[in-house]
Amino acid sequence: MAALGQGEAARDFFQKSLAIIERLARAEPERADYQRDLSVSYNKLGELMAALGQGEAARDFFEKDLAISERLARAEPERADYQRDLSVSYGNLGDLMAKLGQSEAARDFFQKSLAIRERLVRAEPERADYQRDLCVSYERLGDLLRKDGNVGAAGAYFRQSLAILERLADAEPERADLQRDLVAPLTRMAQLEPDKAHAYLGRALQILRTLKSAGRQFAQLDEWIAILEQSLEQLGPASY
Repeated sequence: MAALGQGEAARDFFQKSLAIIERLARAEPERADYQRDLSVSYNKLGELMAALGQGEAARDFFEKDLAISERLARAEPERADYQRDLSVSYGNLGDLMAKLGQSEAARDFFQKSLAIRERLVRAEPERADYQRDLCVSYERLGDLLRKDGNVGAAGAYFRQSLAILERLADAEPERADLQRDLVAPLTRMAQLEPDKAHAYLGRALQILRTLKSAGRQFAQLDEWIAILEQSLEQLGPASY
């Protein structure tokens, strides 16, 4: 109930903010910055509605966000920030469709998001944030395909994500966030390749223990370590 109450309060604040931005956008519709702010407001409300389990309301806000993102990206296709915004809008709708059990629609949105992110990475391969966005797309598609029973295709996406994250972590080993990012794809691969599960989970556990010993604490670190230790214990000794 407390969480629900906080959600209702957040919605009230977001809607008040939205009302102001909508007035500004109506008064000066040629202002792209107002349109972008409006898109962000719709997106925030969509995320909140999704978290509250109000799927149709979330879809309405996400579709409004997407419509603006598509217009801005079409008007200035050279703007990488608009292209990235569009990839996020597609991804959010994909997430929602997946939650609603609409796998085909989810896959379509995820693939549109992926296509944009691949173009952005090709244009600026040195941008680590674009590389991480690309990993998110690979993992979303992998999760969806695995759920639909297409384990082979899911594994291909997970391996692509893991390869990118390994490169990023190797390039900046001092960055705890990049090390932490490796844990999720390693656990996914452990599920897809049971014969290698011990190696994948052991590596994930070692990453987390190293972060803890270095004082790089983050929320749920101890919980993740406990889960991995339990999983490895259930697997038994590694066989070589």
